[in-house]
Amino acid sequence: MIKFVSKFATQNYDGSAEAPAAAAAAAPAISKQKRKELNELRDSFTLSLIRYLLQRICAKDKAIRFRCCQLIGCILSELGPDAEVDESVFDDIRSALITRLSDTHATVRAMACAAATRLQEADSSQCAVTAEYVRLIHTDSNKDVRRAAVQYMGVTPSTLPHLMRCLRDVQPSVSAKAFELIGEKVPISILTIAQRIEVLRIGLNDRYDTDSSVCCAAVSCSDEQNNSDLTNDCDWCG
Repeated sequence: MIKFVSKFATQNYDGSAEAPAAAAAAAPAISKQKRKELNELRDSFTLSLIRYLLQRICAKDKAIRFRCCQLIGCILSELGPDAEVDESVFDDIRSALITRLSDTHATVRAMACAAATRLQEADSSQCAVTAEYVRLIHTDSNKDVRRAAVQYMGVTPSTLPHLMRCLRDVQPSVSAKAFELIGEKVPISILTIAQRIEVLRIGLNDRYDTDSSVCCAAVSCSDEQNNSDLTNDCDWCG
């Protein structure tokens, strides 16, 4: 139901939506004016829905707060890169989700992590959402929240040191996710010799088999990435 609502609220009527060819062929032709009207109606509905969710995201019932975060996150993920949403609405969403990142219930905090990921400003060292992710991975007592923060935090030169610290997390699910992200998103040539040694030492000496295997996979992935496309290093550094 959550997926259906989010897709319905963000349906594209410009004729460029990623719809199956058979469905597109079977659909009746829509004029350019009609598409414009449908898109305006969609935008109005989406805005109203988001505002409705923001009014209830602080409800006493933790299930309501959880579902509000979940649906807002799904809507944000379904919005295309060219979607036009008023900046003030994004500010309200950011403020509400940052508040939920300090929710008293771990399930809500973890879902808020997933919902807020698109609100990060990769080019800004003062991003409030990223700062909250960093706070959670270092201070939250719940392993699922720390793992969610690691998973959804953008991997940049400024967040890499925090991600490296997560390799030492006492919970294998958290440290394994950190190893996985370093292997997938960090070109190995970006790491200093000391950092590479640290990754290997922590992973291979870890008492959990999961971390050791993920560490080996991460190093292999990074090595393949480094050999296949060195230009990614320059892009990653910004």
